[in-house]
Amino acid sequence: MKYVFKNLKNFAKQEKVIFIVLIVCIITSSFVMNFSYGLYINYKTSLYESIEELKDIYLDITENETLTKGEFRQFIEAIDEETHDKINLIYAESDLTKHGYNDESYAFFPMRFDINKGKYCTSDYIKDLWESKKLLKRGEFLSNVDEETGAYSAMVSEDEHGDKSIGDTVDFLGHTYKIVGIYRAGSFTPLVPFLTVPDEIEIVRCCFTFPEFITRQSYEDLIRAANETIPNKLIFPELQLPDDDVFSLYRNIILISVMVALVSVMNFAMLYLFVIRKRRNALAVMRLCGARKLQVVKLYLSECIVITIPMFFLGTLTFHILLNMVFAKIFPYMKESYSLTVYVLIFIIYLLAMMLVLGIIIRKNTCANVKEYLLEGNI
Repeated sequence: MKYVFKNLKNFAKQEKVIFIVLIVCIITSSFVMNFSYGLYINYKTSLYESIEELKDIYLDITENETLTKGEFRQFIEAIDEETHDKINLIYAESDLTKHGYNDESYAFFPMRFDINKGKYCTSDYIKDLWESKKLLKRGEFLSNVDEETGAYSAMVSEDEHGDKSIGDTVDFLGHTYKIVGIYRAGSFTPLVPFLTVPDEIEIVRCCFTFPEFITRQSYEDLIRAANETIPNKLIFPELQLPDDDVFSLYRNIILISVMVALVSVMNFAMLYLFVIRKRRNALAVMRLCGARKLQVVKLYLSECIVITIPMFFLGTLTFHILLNMVFAKIFPYMKESYSLTVYVLIFIIYLLAMMLVLGIIIRKNTCANVKEYLLEGNI
């Protein structure tokens, strides 16, 4: 370690400009990496808070208009596949008392499903929700095959059909369904594949649920599909929605931060490569005197680490001071994203990247310089 500090002392005396540039490079890298991380967190938090409730979009039926299941099917099938991929639940609701069912428990008949790659399927969102709440008492949930093929399979309410067992049948909507599951709570009507519901059944409400937040492009695609198939029948609420590009932007900020770190490391490496080449005589002599490649690599990496630790700390300290004085006022969510652990992790990322790049460069030059100097007769 004494030799490391001696080398650094000579380096600072003999190559003052390069030494200062190295220091500035490390401090700048520290500042930029910390700032990029805070900017990413601030942007992400502000974006998500502004649209936190925009995962479900409920659509009402226009007054004096009627929407049938057949028309609703035309609408959802006109939606682009890209939008369907972002939806994890399509919901439609009907009041079956309008269709001859006198029992009040049939006033609420829900249809829940999804469309994936153009095929009707079970909504994983609903299936997982039911499993977590243990709503399915016996049997199985409606399968993807049931939804895709329109199989006459049904799940029935334990309260409404307590005398039924798995494998029994139930008459519903003019069809005979085989019972595959028995559930508790929720609606009292049988739950059946969407494609088996008669086209004339009236839809009184519908909803689309997204696993992430609804973007403006997806919302506009829903409006387009509705205008093309069932114009003026659905009421779309006015929403302030972000573009897909906005989501891509905040996701790329952290990538940009990593790229900045790598560029900074490369700049540091190129500067230190100049230092190594200035020490070609000393390096070659060390190798001829028996120093192993690994020892030389460790020596030079130790020098880099000794420079990096205090300078990176200085850059982080400068950033933290400015964070409290300036950045916290401009970016309200930035300050709360930092902790000692975060600062340490950012430093470790930089240090590991630096050691990897410099290790390769130093080892390569350690191997080459001795051969060159022997051939040139310099030692």
